Amino acid sequence: EIVGGAGLTGNAAALSAAEAGATVCLLEKRSEFGGSSVQSGGALAFAGTDMQAALGIKDNADILRQDLLFAGGGKADPEVIEAYLDHQLETFNWLRECGAEFKLAPPAVPGKVNRMHSAAQGQVPRAVHHRVLEHPDIHYRCNAAVKRLLRNADGRVGGVLLEAGGSEITVTAKRGVILASGGFVRNRALLETFSPQWA
Repeated sequence: EIVGGAGLTGNAAALSAAEAGATVCLLEKRSEFGGSSVQSGGALAFAGTDMQAALGIKDNADILRQDLLFAGGGKADPEVIEAYLDHQLETFNWLRECGAEFKLAPPAVPGKVNRMHSAAQGQVPRAVHHRVLEHPDIHYRCNAAVKRLLRNADGRVGGVLLEAGGSEITVTAKRGVILASGGFVRNRALLETFSPQWA
């Protein structure tokens, strides 16, 4: 399997695939991993965590759904929200198993549910990347820019053309290619769809 982009999403995809038995090639065009996830404030929204329960905070997926729909200003895709809700608690626990250390941040708006689980800036992607580097079935290469997807004879994507060290190299994948490059904040239309308040 090939993963293009070594931000938090790419590192998580590579590690999850390797934990499921795949051999993974993780590619990053820059000299450093992390992308925009290393630059972010490090707070993630999770509902129904043990940290909330310890503070007596009542929260669950239904309450989070309503808050996400409201925050999306009526433009958010309900299927994307449901996918997030289906896996958010599992993701929270998996990130902690990877070494992420969260604190429960005060709500940004008084009276709202306290669900922003924060970590030091860049700490979450660093924790996951450290696990990536330790995993024997993940091969990480920086300064390797994915230039193009390559299709097999049947039309399916089966590899990438990458540029590294001034040369173009073809890398093939048995299982597939995951693109995890370029966060949606760089795309005006996606920003207006998923975070209209920041557009």
